[in-house]
Amino acid sequence: MPPKKYLTRKEVCSYLTEQGINVSISQLTKYVTNGGGPTYFKFGKKKVLYRPEDIDSWVQNNLSAPLNSSSNLLKNNFNYREVNYVSKL
Repeated sequence: MPPKKYLTRKEVCSYLTEQGINVSISQLTKYVTNGGGPTYFKFGKKKVLYRPEDIDSWVQNNLSAPLNSSSNLLKNNFNYREVNYVSKL
C-alpha cells in the first residue's frame, strides 16, 4: 500500500512519536490557531490535514544544530528560549 498523502492530527501525533518527538493533538490545534506549527490543509469546514513532507520540514526547521554541551548554546549564539521551546515539542 502506498504511503498516505495526508495525515490527520492523530496520525501526525503517532508519526512524530515514532520519531521520538511528542506532540499532542491539543498542541497541533493550538498551532493551527496561533501559528508556529507545520503547514496544513483544510478539507471542508473543519477537517485539518497534514502532508508527511510538511511535518518533516517543520521538525527540521525546529531542531537546533547538534550539541554536546549546554555551553555550546552560548558559544553558538543560540537563543536559549528557542532551544528550550523546541525541546518541549
